[in-house]
Amino acid sequence: MRELTVEILSDNARRVLGANGLRRLYEFSKYRTGWDAGQGQPLSRGSLSSLEWFLDQLPELSTSEPSLFLTRTGNLQIVFEDHQGKTVEIDFFPDRLEYYFEDGDEESSLPLSDAADFIDRLRRPIA
Repeated sequence: MRELTVEILSDNARRVLGANGLRRLYEFSKYRTGWDAGQGQPLSRGSLSSLEWFLDQLPELSTSEPSLFLTRTGNLQIVFEDHQGKTVEIDFFPDRLEYYFEDGDEESSLPLSDAADFIDRLRRPIA
């Protein structure tokens, strides 16, 4: 992966991730195969594209101050609290989202092509 700079992300994505998220993303871009006790994969460009697309659709997520993580499989994950203080986790794959809502103990996945309703659903607990 060529060196990642924050300039490759949209303004909305940079705003939602904030300074700490951008710093973490830059660090993740340096990780190589085997970074997690020999098991970790490098950052997936497809995951980064999915995350950026998602954040562009949901700029109001910045008020929730999401935390950014890199999963062992090389995908990005954001974690934040909804308006009730319950955890929401979203993993970004090149072709889908996997999510967990602490409120209701709900875990599932959906293709990116079906994410519009999911994004609308998230707007309610964030606002």
